[in-house]
Amino acid sequence: SHSQLDLLLIRALRRIMQDAIEDPDLRNSNTDREILAALEAEDLRRLGPESADTRRQRWERLETRLLRWWADRHSAAGSGRQILQGLIRFCRYTRPDLRESCRRWLATGECEPVGQELEGLSAWNGELEREEFSLQALRVLGLLSGLDAPLILVFDQVEGLWDENNRPVLVRFGEVVRELFTHMPHTLILVALFPDRWQRFQRDFDGSITGRVGQHVIPLEAPRPDQIEEILDMRLESLGVKAVELFSEEDLEQIVRMPSLRSGLRSEEHTSELQSQF
Repeated sequence: SHSQLDLLLIRALRRIMQDAIEDPDLRNSNTDREILAALEAEDLRRLGPESADTRRQRWERLETRLLRWWADRHSAAGSGRQILQGLIRFCRYTRPDLRESCRRWLATGECEPVGQELEGLSAWNGELEREEFSLQALRVLGLLSGLDAPLILVFDQVEGLWDENNRPVLVRFGEVVRELFTHMPHTLILVALFPDRWQRFQRDFDGSITGRVGQHVIPLEAPRPDQIEEILDMRLESLGVKAVELFSEEDLEQIVRMPSLRSGLRSEEHTSELQSQF
């Protein structure tokens, strides 16, 4: 019943509230223990119904604890604090219009509140501010995830970045991956590339980028032709046929020996053959 963002915040807040309750220098109350019980049960409904004063007080208490934790360990200034507020407001509301208002602020910086859901959050505009906000948001998510489990980012199927028309996107991708390593030190970042693309990646970027991306390189053995044919048969199970029934022996041999199975199946000749079969 929870989104990934809900669970990330629940588990991070649970750790923060546990530490706060165990801290002898902080004044705790029954409200803190009730909040912790709801977080331990991973059931935000236990914080109270939408319009109840008890729910509002508990969420305000949660926000206060979260912002104090951030100020003590990171910084009381900067966009990180506002991002935390935006995230907790997004999870706080159940009314679709209030939740959408918080989501829109997180995604675009627009600040047109329905009620008081965006109180204390300011609009952010301009490309530089948007880029800085995005990087800080990733940093915040990375630090929050470190309270529960490391955040894992996977970049797969990026072959299209090497198309000539995508050159600006490729350059920006390399720069952003380097920034992610800098801003999110406790995150596992996986970039899946074909061997020839990895060689081009090393030629396209300097050591400040390739050194970070290539901290650990794990070469994967290409599947054998018989394994590729098994993959084809698995994909065709729903149609009740096998690859040998669709393709001639020569065509099947050509498909399973191509560098990319996808490109082999998408070739004009084999696409026409498949269409004629069905």
